[in-house]
Amino acid sequence: VLHHGSPQSWLATAAAVAAKAGPIVGVSGLEPGDGRVPLERLVVERSVSINTAAAGGNASLMTLG
Repeated sequence: VLHHGSPQSWLATAAAVAAKAGPIVGVSGLEPGDGRVPLERLVVERSVSINTAAAGGNASLMTLG
């Protein structure tokens, strides 16, 4: 969440976001009129992890069709 506003309204926004169920969501606060928007916060990152221990440590066994 990108928030432009006072520190008090940022705290209220952060509390509302924290109260929601689901994944953790960060809140970045900017002062009103501040144009230094952190564009890297608008990029979606996805991480995929495969537990190769389930295949005895041999990742090639995970791809058998």
